[in-house]
Amino acid sequence: MPQHDTRLIGGAYQLDKIILRSGIVTNYTAHPQNTNDVVGLSVIEIPPTEPLETIPALLKRFEIRRQANSSHVLQVHHWGVDGTRLYIATDMPQGTTLQNILDHERVIDISRSFSLSYQIAVGLQVLHAQGITGNDLRPSLITVTTPHNTDHIKISDIGIRPLLQSLHYISMEQPDDIGYVDPRFAPPEYLNKGTIGPWSDIYQLGILLFMCVTGRVPFAGSTPAQTALMQSTAPIPQIRQYNPVLPEALQLLLDHMLAKETQKRYATADEFLDALQALYTPSQSTSRPAVIKASTPPPPMKKEMQHHPAKPDITPAKEQDIAEMMTIIKTLDNSLPDAHESARQIAEKPQAPLSNTPAQTIPNTQGIYAYLGCQTPDGKIKKIAIRRNSIIIGRRDPKRNVSPDVDLTQFDAQMKVSRQHARIYFDEPHFYIEDLKSRNKTKLGRKTLEPLSAEILEDGAELSFGTVRVHFEYPEG
Repeated sequence: MPQHDTRLIGGAYQLDKIILRSGIVTNYTAHPQNTNDVVGLSVIEIPPTEPLETIPALLKRFEIRRQANSSHVLQVHHWGVDGTRLYIATDMPQGTTLQNILDHERVIDISRSFSLSYQIAVGLQVLHAQGITGNDLRPSLITVTTPHNTDHIKISDIGIRPLLQSLHYISMEQPDDIGYVDPRFAPPEYLNKGTIGPWSDIYQLGILLFMCVTGRVPFAGSTPAQTALMQSTAPIPQIRQYNPVLPEALQLLLDHMLAKETQKRYATADEFLDALQALYTPSQSTSRPAVIKASTPPPPMKKEMQHHPAKPDITPAKEQDIAEMMTIIKTLDNSLPDAHESARQIAEKPQAPLSNTPAQTIPNTQGIYAYLGCQTPDGKIKKIAIRRNSIIIGRRDPKRNVSPDVDLTQFDAQMKVSRQHARIYFDEPHFYIEDLKSRNKTKLGRKTLEPLSAEILEDGAELSFGTVRVHFEYPEG
């Protein structure tokens, strides 16, 4: 009798590398059968006490989560049950986490902190429009990529923690346990069984913003129980005791975000974004830089004025506006003034040129997204058309009888290209390239790419996959 292949999930996903193991949850990279795509796969061992016939109903929540489409939210694609395991397929995780950045940098400058907060709030707009609130916004679940040296934020929580609660999972109460309600990052209503809503996510975003500008969480007791008590009762710390150069207006913003009483917080992501814009003005002009202001953020609306946010129109054009605004914010000076300077005197830099973006329609009328030019052994250049918005570049695997979308075997006499070497994808308005943990690395010009960290790919870029050099260019027409 043939043995069951435990690395094939749902008859559709071949498991690859383990990203994270936490209790009964293991996150992998995986390959859909007979394709060259790479996805993220969360696999959960179903507790033996749970009736298997109840599991499909628990997974219906992911139908709503799949409808949350934004470049600032991890996309859910598919889910199912495989024997005693259930699985959820998502976009492949990329970049690093906000927690890793805080561990290495401790304090993040104010302009970058505003940029991170803005992008998280844009992601929350999309989630809240689907009725998804009470998310898990621990910094370990906020991913950061830095294409073209500009931060791009993505909320990576897909709803694993409430699913584990439905499976009656008993948390190990450790910070790295995905099922754990860590009191350092939990709003009071999580801890006291209060009413959860969009305001709960605003509180968590307040914790993240506080951490970015001070290098510490606002409430930390000697035990988790003491931390939970402080989260529910202690006054909001003054940020200037940790970083004396921070503007008072930022303290007022945090006071509204971290209010213990939910009706005193910003009730929606829209309301928070309006308040954030009172602290800085992102310029829409190439001749005028962004300005951090010392004005007072508006207080939350009165309860009778609050309403459920309408579904935001996050069109590709608006996503481009957000990307451009983040680039402009990046031009602010990373250094802050000394404690005697006004917040109005924060140094400004001229706006850096925006990245080169395709002027023509992508794909063109022939359905071509771009071309890769590869040199053949006889010295000729062979142009390979990219006809999909996401492709894998690598070398044919004869054992699995699988070839990547762009097979460089004929150009790779030294066999330095990995089977799954790199990925190029188009996320309007930019092309991106990321190395897929290849053995011999991927280079963009002279820069060696960090694995799973996307970089903007511009027209005319020179690429190296191992020893194979490739020219990237936009199509005509």
